[in-house]
Amino acid sequence: MLQEEELLRLDALSPKNILKCAYDEYAYLEMRRYYLKSDGYICERSQDNISLLRPIKPYSYSQSHSLVDRVQANRHLLELSDEGYSIGVLPDHLNDDCETLCAYLDSIQIDQSSSARSFEVSLNKLLTFNIVNQIINDAGLKYLVDTHLRCESIINKILAWRTVYRKNGDHNISEDAMMYHYDLDHLNFIKIFVYLDDVDSGNGAHMYIPRTSAKHRHYIDDRLRRDGRFTDDEVSDCGLHGKSIYGKRGTIIFADTRNFHKGTQITDPRRSRYMLQLQFTSSLFGAKQSHSRKELIMLNKL
Repeated sequence: MLQEEELLRLDALSPKNILKCAYDEYAYLEMRRYYLKSDGYICERSQDNISLLRPIKPYSYSQSHSLVDRVQANRHLLELSDEGYSIGVLPDHLNDDCETLCAYLDSIQIDQSSSARSFEVSLNKLLTFNIVNQIINDAGLKYLVDTHLRCESIINKILAWRTVYRKNGDHNISEDAMMYHYDLDHLNFIKIFVYLDDVDSGNGAHMYIPRTSAKHRHYIDDRLRRDGRFTDDEVSDCGLHGKSIYGKRGTIIFADTRNFHKGTQITDPRRSRYMLQLQFTSSLFGAKQSHSRKELIMLNKL
């Protein structure tokens, strides 16, 4: 059994050091266990450590050329701190780029036997889309992410997917992330979701339960203070209720997904949902990386 201090030491390794280390499933599972044991307090200790070891670099950005200006970024930061998520809208000039990625996702085959989703996880392919490059190179978003994580962030996951209609029982809703859960790939991270098309009650809106992440866990009913998936009834029986996030194409969601959340099933057989996701973290210690060492070095210019 790993001690908490050893986990924090692994978490605080510089990105260059951690890139040399092989994925350690035992250490990752111990990290998740300590998250539960400490009611999320280990995340606060981790953030304090890393903010000293790898502080935010001072920089400025041209607000007229950024996807979020300083006022918008600060609003998102306040809402992230309070609610655990915040919603904005990308500039209209990116709508065509959203549509281009949607068209590509339509070409990917879905495993009819088990899933309602088809993914694109190839970094080389995703970097051919302008919207991906716009986001990862945007100074305003960099300011927002670094300020939230209180350190120089690391981008470590980019993926896009399409969700289609399935009858109840025709796919695994747990594997398709359509049951309430929290993410803990790393101790501290933030995800950016982009709706690539309009999302409403007919095509699988994202659902989110505010104030259920690390710093709020000691207020949560004991029945939900475990790892795993939860049914709607299990969550509502504990007095919690999700909020549906609807939005037009280009809606951008900044989320601490250590809060309970889920996708919802599509109810209109004629509709699909298209999503782009990027993840930024304070440390690469934790879950197995989605991209290769070479790709992570390239993304973060390490």
